[in-house]
Amino acid sequence: MLSIFPELLPYGLVGVTIIRITIGLVLFYIGLMTTGVKKTSYQAEMRVRDYPFVNIIPIVFGIVEIITGLFLVVGFLTQLMVLIAIYIFINLIFIEKHVGRVFDYPNIFYISLIFVSAAILFLGPGLYSVDLPL
Repeated sequence: MLSIFPELLPYGLVGVTIIRITIGLVLFYIGLMTTGVKKTSYQAEMRVRDYPFVNIIPIVFGIVEIITGLFLVVGFLTQLMVLIAIYIFINLIFIEKHVGRVFDYPNIFYISLIFVSAAILFLGPGLYSVDLPL
């Protein structure tokens, strides 16, 4: 196989680390938006559709997103947090479809994050993480 930069191949774990940190920061940002700025529009869209626990769902969902994002940035319990992240992204797709457009991201953004998260699930945490592979 021809590679343009073969001297970069030993640094493959750096790419995995960058992807893991990026997913963590995206989840952290979405969690801050869910508990902060977008909370009222999120609750209003859910009230229109008569969802129960309208005041609690955005707060709990946002806190789970923030904790998952922080754990991914640090690299703690990476595979478990990636599974939770995949669940969150699937939920965001369904929320945007059934509740209404709360965030301004298209569904392809969430689908891309699902596949990148699945790659992290199989590749491992990368460098600079608390749970290094044995």
